[in-house]
Amino acid sequence: MIVIYTLAQKCHINANFTGIKPRLWIVNDCYTAPEVNKDSTVLPSSDIYSIGKIAIELLGGNIYNNGMPVSVDAKVRDFIRKMVTTDLSVRPNDAWNLWSELVELRNEVFGTKRFKKLD
Repeated sequence: MIVIYTLAQKCHINANFTGIKPRLWIVNDCYTAPEVNKDSTVLPSSDIYSIGKIAIELLGGNIYNNGMPVSVDAKVRDFIRKMVTTDLSVRPNDAWNLWSELVELRNEVFGTKRFKKLD
């Protein structure tokens, strides 16, 4: 697993001595969702954004402009771009639903799974 950012507990004593306040430490903001960089709001869609950025890089794309090689099927590019949109109303926020979409996309683009019997 690639660690993109870490959550750390840092002791913060306020005037009421209420104790520990969590703080977010960004390790690599190239993969971090804009809302996390802006106000430290971490949502399920924030993780999906990070996974989309990793997918772009693994495909040989550019994580700074979300560009991907033309050799990547357009449907795959669209699927990944949806993951890295800055518009939270468009970005997926349910990993299980996204997984189901990915399985359908895989079958559509590459065909159904075929297994070869090993002798």
